[in-house]
Amino acid sequence: MLFRSRVGKISGTVFEDKNYNGVRNDGEPALPNWKLILSNPSHVIDSTYTDLAGNYLFSNLRGRTYFISEETQEGYVLSSPSENLRYMSLSYDEVTKQDFGNVQLPVVHGVVYEDANYDSLLEGTENRLQNFLVKLRNDSTSETDSSLTDSRGLYGFSHLQPGHYSLFVTLSDSLVGTEHKDTIKLTIKLTTNELVNFGVVPASGRLDPVKFRTLAGDTLLREK
Repeated sequence: MLFRSRVGKISGTVFEDKNYNGVRNDGEPALPNWKLILSNPSHVIDSTYTDLAGNYLFSNLRGRTYFISEETQEGYVLSSPSENLRYMSLSYDEVTKQDFGNVQLPVVHGVVYEDANYDSLLEGTENRLQNFLVKLRNDSTSETDSSLTDSRGLYGFSHLQPGHYSLFVTLSDSLVGTEHKDTIKLTIKLTTNELVNFGVVPASGRLDPVKFRTLAGDTLLREK
C-alpha cells in the first residue's frame, strides 16, 4: 500500500501600503518581482518571487517552524510586519495572509508611546499608544496631513514632495510630551526615511492605558 506524505503551504502578498496602516486597503497596488526568503531557526531553506499580482507561495513544506522575510527593494521601507520577519508553526496545512506592506520613499514615520520612566527613549516594555493624532504641515503651502496611530502606536506619511515640513503630535491638556515635545522641523528629500518617535506622559501622575485612550479620544473630538 502506497502512503503519500502530507505537506503544507505558506502564501501571502507584497503590496504598497500607501496610507501606512500596515494592512492592504482597496486601491493599494501589488508589488511584483519582490524576493521572499523562507528559513527555519538554523538556515535558509528556499526563496521565491512575487507574481504580477504581488502573490507568493512556498509549497511542499513539512510540519515545523518557519520564518519568512522579504528583500526590501531600494526606495521603499517596510511598514508591516514591524520587523522584517513572519513566524509560523506549520502543521501540514496552508497558512495564508502572510503579507508584507511597503511604503515608497520619501517617508516620515514613528511611534507614539507612554514614556513610563521619563527618559525620552522608546523601550520594549513601554506602552504604544493608539488613536493619537500626528500632523505634518508643509511649511511652504501650509497644507496639513494627519495620521492616526494604530494598535502598535505607529503613524506614517509617504509620497511626500521635497521641501520643509513641521511635524507634531496633538495632545489633550492632561498630557505632555517628553521625546520631541515641541514641533519638529524636517527637510524632506527624495531619499528621506525619517523616524520620529513621540514620548507622552500625564501632566500629573501616571495613567493606565484605558485612560490614555480616553484622552486621545478627547483630543480627536477637539480637533473636529
